[in-house]
Amino acid sequence: MTNPFQQGIQAFMPVYLRILLAVSLWFISYAMMSFIGLGIASGVTGIGLTDFSAEILNNKNTMLGTGLKIIQVFSDIGLFVIPALTLPFIIFQQGPVSFMGMRKRTSILIFALAICMALAIQPLVSVTAILNQHLELPHFMSGLEQQMQSLEKKNEELMETFLKMHGPFDFIINTLIIAVLPAIAEELFFRGFLQKALQ
Repeated sequence: MTNPFQQGIQAFMPVYLRILLAVSLWFISYAMMSFIGLGIASGVTGIGLTDFSAEILNNKNTMLGTGLKIIQVFSDIGLFVIPALTLPFIIFQQGPVSFMGMRKRTSILIFALAICMALAIQPLVSVTAILNQHLELPHFMSGLEQQMQSLEKKNEELMETFLKMHGPFDFIINTLIIAVLPAIAEELFFRGFLQKALQ
């Protein structure tokens, strides 16, 4: 007879409790890593722990972009990477590599198809962005429209601060933070852990 304890918590825990446990551990991981990232960013930039919100609104501190990048890295790690690597063992008593099936080989055709799909969807993304820019709400919602436009402008300014580069090294860092880390981290969590956990 198989010992249920050797199969992990999932052997005697309903699906909804597994989801609740995963969400709780995910939230704790995210909160802890975000706080650590905020502390490191504060030490590096000289911006106080409680002053980041004000600096984001003012967007005048030259070190703000560096601080935001540090916070982003730690937030991604806490939000996706740590849960994906620890929850398989905690809940299923399996290592993350075997649980996610990382040892399986993927066909080159799948990679080529993914690249083609990413390129093919770009026109739709551009059209959606253009439609969003020309969106006009009814007159009675003009206040909401102004708030949305103001928020969009502030987000654009913040993104410019985040993407500001002074050389090739900044380009490499931005590529890792914006493209590489989120892609790997989100795939690990959603397709690697969450999809398997819900099966």
